[in-house]
Amino acid sequence: MRYFPAADRLRIVAASLPEDAALILVVPPLDINALPPDGTEPTFRLQACKAAIADAAQKGHARTALIDWRVDRPEVRNRTWFVDTIHYRQPIVRAMEADIAEALRRLR
Repeated sequence: MRYFPAADRLRIVAASLPEDAALILVVPPLDINALPPDGTEPTFRLQACKAAIADAAQKGHARTALIDWRVDRPEVRNRTWFVDTIHYRQPIVRAMEADIAEALRRLR
């Protein structure tokens, strides 16, 4: 079992939010070549971290959504949509924007 101190802090911050506020957490994308390979220790750590953060936020605040773009998806395979492995261009931003808007709609 891994320990993620930021998750504890996030739970406190989430619990301090007004009940009617929406908390949207976004894990930004990486270029496909920067994602750790499946089945490796770095992948396990990344998944454990995201799970701890999501769990902490949801336990602290009921109106919470996690939008996880740090996964293998078609957009991260398009190298022209990245400046480098961590900086992405407008097509990805627009797709992320749509995911955020959808999460807000679901939380209403």
